[in-house]
Amino acid sequence: MEVSKTTQNKLFALIVIFSILFSVDGISVFAAGVSKADTSSSKTTRNEKFTQPLYFEVLGGDDMPIPVMTYSLEEKGSRLKLGPVTIDEKNFSFGLRKLTELGLDRNTPSESYFFVRWPDFLYTETVIELLTRDGNVIWKKEVRKKEIQDWKTKVRKEVKNLKSSVQLISWAIPTSEADLPLQGLADGFRFCISPLQENAKERLCSQSYVVRNSGTQPLIGRLKSTVTPRILVNAELAPEAGEVLAESGLPVRFFAELSTGETLEFTSKPLTVAWSDFTKLEGQNVYTVVGFELPPAGPYRIRNPDRFENWVQAIGFQPTIFDARKFWVSQVKGTEPWLYFRGESGGLFKHVLPIEKAPSSKIRLHLAKRTPKGTYRDGVKIKGRKQSSTNLTSQQYRVLTKNNSEEFTWSFKASQNAQINRSSLLLNDNGQTYRSYFEIYKGYSNELSSRLSMIISTQGLILMGEVAYNLWFEDILGWDNYEFSKQRWGLSTKYFQSITKYEVTGYGEAQLKVINADLKYRLTPGLWTRDESHGGMLSYQDLDANLQITKFKVPMVGFGWFWARSMPKVVDEVFSLLPFMDYPKWVDMEFIYYAASLDSTKKLNFNFALNFHGQVLWKDNFFGEAGFGIKRFDLIDITNTYQANLGYQLNVLYGTVGMGLKF
Repeated sequence: MEVSKTTQNKLFALIVIFSILFSVDGISVFAAGVSKADTSSSKTTRNEKFTQPLYFEVLGGDDMPIPVMTYSLEEKGSRLKLGPVTIDEKNFSFGLRKLTELGLDRNTPSESYFFVRWPDFLYTETVIELLTRDGNVIWKKEVRKKEIQDWKTKVRKEVKNLKSSVQLISWAIPTSEADLPLQGLADGFRFCISPLQENAKERLCSQSYVVRNSGTQPLIGRLKSTVTPRILVNAELAPEAGEVLAESGLPVRFFAELSTGETLEFTSKPLTVAWSDFTKLEGQNVYTVVGFELPPAGPYRIRNPDRFENWVQAIGFQPTIFDARKFWVSQVKGTEPWLYFRGESGGLFKHVLPIEKAPSSKIRLHLAKRTPKGTYRDGVKIKGRKQSSTNLTSQQYRVLTKNNSEEFTWSFKASQNAQINRSSLLLNDNGQTYRSYFEIYKGYSNELSSRLSMIISTQGLILMGEVAYNLWFEDILGWDNYEFSKQRWGLSTKYFQSITKYEVTGYGEAQLKVINADLKYRLTPGLWTRDESHGGMLSYQDLDANLQITKFKVPMVGFGWFWARSMPKVVDEVFSLLPFMDYPKWVDMEFIYYAASLDSTKKLNFNFALNFHGQVLWKDNFFGEAGFGIKRFDLIDITNTYQANLGYQLNVLYGTVGMGLKF
């Protein structure tokens, strides 16, 4: 059947629009590292052209001071201080109240809530237990981070009075949902909270509580008592204030009992902190500290939060392949140069910072605004800016600077494939040498795979074998123009042929061979199986249909559109339920319309391919793949030896599986 040109154009337009709509990942800012360095001085090396900071590798290593556990009992033993955390009966409490009584909007239903308040910076997720006066656990509730965030969101939306005591509540839940076993509970029960982690060895317990009834409304209140406050360190009585050195990797055992009855106990040792950057703000006695993974127990902010459009989060279309590190930033005063961090299984440990080693933020190096976060090449050249008074050297690859120039060219060492590579420069300023580094992910530029396909066609079932090869270029022969050549171009080739012959009515048995070669251009630079993109493509296809009584061999060219990204989160979570699929996954689609025959004796009608394809990355360089799609071959051989103007048409729906290697 002949398809009109108008219909062909409409179909192609719909496919292009579809790919564009779904190519947006919704990320407005998603940096792999620290998004901005401090720019406290107008004399820094940052300007409009050079915006990406290098970081100083100062913290970490064997020369860091040994962490200590600090504590102090205050206010006659009614308050315990552990660094930035304060524990007393005011900020560690439990209750049953109607939210309207706590200051929420009067439109809020007057349902009773069980609420908990625990000290700031102590737990981001927790387990709450109810213990009888004999010490038996009769109720337990796990409180996840999302539940705490949902409660905070509810308070922000509904509380009009910013000074309301409800603002201080860490988490609450309707009493009907909590299902607390308060009926007939003897006086003297306690609540305990612990961090929600597998190896937790920490428990914070309240003073004793009692149940009282106010009409039909049960209430809980403190059972006032006074005990002798005490501190035990490593099972020995210790002073009411002190520091415990965490030496030789041995855990610290700590127990504290407050005069009001609260107790805290833990057995833990300090964790290794992943430090990223450390500088002194120019002209100030203030120091900026950056790290990732384990955040400090105290004020900090995330430098690279996930920022997705609302619709992306609503439908679960977040990416699943990216640098998942979350970088935190905090500032300390020179008079108090330390940060506190959670221990391995509880507690808090003070990490003292060697401020005498901190470089000035003024001498920080900056790289060009369009410096890539990924590369296919070891030794890729990147440009940067420095202070004219500083000197740069490299112990890895070379760095070139002109005399008295503020700009430099750096050959970046990225020798590890499928890894974030860290390369560094030695920066000398006024006789002091600092190590300054940058990180770039290196990907594989080549893929080779073999596939087996099953085709459902107008001529029946066809089994086909396929070999595919993909190549992506870092640039074009060293020309790294951002818009045209830098990580823009790729070449995809495929050869497949039918393993089984198929019957063509009136022409006998047939065998099919097809060669494809596609030249692709990304609209945004980046790495294949790493960075989302879409773009255009030019395609060559050579069709060889060998029928029993004749053959069709038609070279043709066309154009199309492709889109590629990591599998959306909502779909990834479903596939990951299967153990062999619980790995990073990459998906792509393409539509190609073949517009012209390269053989003047062959006429094309409507030929196209719509392909959907995915990879599961079992190893850094080994993957499984699967796909499906629709293809149409429709042509006329004007001078066919069997019969002039002989037509050939094949419509197929196919599914394919395979395995491949990256190199």
